Amino acid sequence: MIHFLGHEDGSTMVGTIIAPAGVTISTAGQTVQTTLIGRALGLTASVTMVNTTVVAP
Repeated sequence: MIHFLGHEDGSTMVGTIIAPAGVTISTAGQTVQTTLIGRALGLTASVTMVNTTVVAP
């Protein structure tokens, strides 16, 4: 399981995240969104994104 909680000034992740279980990316309760430029894959569990922008490579 991978958990990523963005910073209050926003965060950007670039690349592909592959987790054997689930992936969580969240900046809930903040005004600035986290940006994922790439993909997030959970092999046996869910991928959860809250307040996150995804840009396909």
